[in-house]
Order: sequence, then C-alpha cells, then structure tokens
Amino acid sequence: MKIKLTNQAKEDARAFQKKIIESGLFNKPNYTGLNETDRYYYGYLGEWAFAQFLEIKNIPFEWDNKYTGHIDGGDFLIYGKIYDVKTAINPSYLNLMFPEKQLKHWRDFYVGCRLSGEYIEVIGFIDRQTMEETKPKDFGKGIPTISILLNDLIKIEELIEWKDY
Repeated sequence: MKIKLTNQAKEDARAFQKKIIESGLFNKPNYTGLNETDRYYYGYLGEWAFAQFLEIKNIPFEWDNKYTGHIDGGDFLIYGKIYDVKTAINPSYLNLMFPEKQLKHWRDFYVGCRLSGEYIEVIGFIDRQTMEETKPKDFGKGIPTISILLNDLIKIEELIEWKDY
C-alpha cells in the first residue's frame, strides 16, 4: 500500500532525528555500518507510513514514536506482538535488511517499507523465525546482514489475519 508523505510527517521526522542526535544516541554502538544521520529521518517516515496503514485498516496498535531514551524496545505493539519497521530509502532497493546483531533485540515481526518519491510503500512483513533462518550476507560494509526480498514478504494487507498468530 502506498502512503503519500505529508509535509507534517517530514517535519516530524526531522524533529525526531534532531532529538536522537541531541540525545547522544546517535553515538551509541551502531551495527548498521551506516553513519548517515538521515537514517533516523527515513526510519521515522517508514514508521509513520506503517501507522497510517494500521489506522486505515482499523488495526489497534501502540507506536513508540516518541523519543524515550532507549532504542531497543521495538517500534510497534500489535496484538501483543512487537513489530520493527525497516525502511529502504530508494525505490531501486529490493530488500528488507538489517544487521544480524540486531536479532539480539526481540522482535516478533519485521515490516518492510520503501521510499518512492513522495510516497512510502508499506510492502509486507515477515516473522522472526524466518529471519533467524536466513543466512547473513556481507553487502560491502563488513557486517553480516539479514536480507530478504521485499517481494517475498507476506503482503501487508494480510496483517489482520495474523492477529492470533
């Protein structure tokens, strides 16, 4: 599902990024190999788009969209399960990806989003077990990375069917 970005969402994402940088969390251990501060901006936009999807589908959720001082609590709580949103920042990017070391933080599901012009595509989701069974690869940063094609995710529209999973 494509969600059109709003100016307010972009402003909120910049404000969120600023809070992260000012808090010192930007200087904490980083398993991504990416040092660009904009990773927080894009990550927020993916979370925002997922929240829009959930609202459209009337799926109840809790979103940790406020800076809370810790970074490992997950992004969303839906039907008692923890969801982590991963956002590809380019329409040519084809994978949901994250460093293998992030598996130490419990997430039940991972959601794949992708920036595409003035839209964020909320593409799909995948369960933790599948990600644990995926062999990590090195994409040139020297960091073992879990990766799955966005097209191989469970379609986001099927999320409501997973409430009892």
